[in-house]
Amino acid sequence: MRAGRLLMALGLLAAAEVGAATWTTSGFASIIGGMVSSGSPGDPGGAPGLVPVPSVDPGIDHGHCPCAVGNWPNAGLYDRTFSMRPESRAGVQENAQFDNGLSLVGEVTARLTPQRDPQLTPDWLYAGFNLTPSWTLQAGRKRLPIFMYSDYVDIGYDYPWMRPPGDLYGWQIDHYNGLNLLYNNTIADVAVTWNTWTGSERDNNNEELKLLYYDAPMNNNGAGITIHESWYNMLGSYLDISKDWWDLRFVYMQNQVTRTQDGYAPYIDYGNHQKFRGVSLNLDPGHFVLRSEFNEFMRPSNQDYYHTGLLAVGYHIGPFLPMLTYSSFHEDFLTNPQYAEIHFTRTATLRWDFHPGMDAKLQYDDTVDHSHWPFLGNSKLFTAGWDMVF
Repeated sequence: MRAGRLLMALGLLAAAEVGAATWTTSGFASIIGGMVSSGSPGDPGGAPGLVPVPSVDPGIDHGHCPCAVGNWPNAGLYDRTFSMRPESRAGVQENAQFDNGLSLVGEVTARLTPQRDPQLTPDWLYAGFNLTPSWTLQAGRKRLPIFMYSDYVDIGYDYPWMRPPGDLYGWQIDHYNGLNLLYNNTIADVAVTWNTWTGSERDNNNEELKLLYYDAPMNNNGAGITIHESWYNMLGSYLDISKDWWDLRFVYMQNQVTRTQDGYAPYIDYGNHQKFRGVSLNLDPGHFVLRSEFNEFMRPSNQDYYHTGLLAVGYHIGPFLPMLTYSSFHEDFLTNPQYAEIHFTRTATLRWDFHPGMDAKLQYDDTVDHSHWPFLGNSKLFTAGWDMVF
């Protein structure tokens, strides 16, 4: 974060030398509420073989489970009590374009989660410079663009679901601090975007790992155990090509992972190599809508491989878009198959675009947990929401 603030400060100083700028303000909000109607309870106190668990984590009352995850990175859980805290959010972005090709972007998001008071988090903080009309160099803090909807995952208005399916969009690191080189052009009426990035991210006291996987048990001194996650030496690239009603995207990234745990052991993982690859295809020729995405995380040193995918079909009926989606998460943990995480979700969504820049959604998620260790269990989740952009 300090690197991102420094880059923004340097950019502001440079901007002061060139004078005129075009400032643009935009924003978004999503108000979502829901509850789990039925299911079976999951993990009563942590993953086996990782940490001895004398008590359940105070942040998740498993007595109220079955539970369903609405927001993985922030551990936004729904249970049998209706709540608007797991996913509701709002954000504002400032974008400054200067005459010399310099640009500055900053975005903050306010979130509600069951585990903490509302907080503002900086999701974007970077400077860019146009090297040519097609090439842009950017530096600072950005979303990690490994998934199709990574760049606007918080902007509910920009996709058909209440949220992108959590079977895919549930990883503990979703930002990076570093550099990227962006190419945008149109070749033979086909829009081409190519982006290559490098950087790192460290998340101290990672909420997803702590509350959903390790359950933050209390150690002998009565202090809560915390999990720190670092992804570094990132090198990734994606290619997006689109025309009219179709879009095709390929992505690849490699990096190293270190995970530490206070109060029990210094390291869980240290410098493990990780590779990610994915492909997505979206079609929207008229009334018919197709959304698809397939990804793999590979950690060969642990012989641990993660396969995720989604397939969704919908049909426009005036301002309404009903859609059916199937998404899945399957872990092949070859050295410890008894700890493999496996689940899938069947989703029915109805979106209503009732006003320019606004929509209302209803969604039903039926999640089936086949993990080889007790995780969150099965759940049936109902949510209703309102999205807007300005």
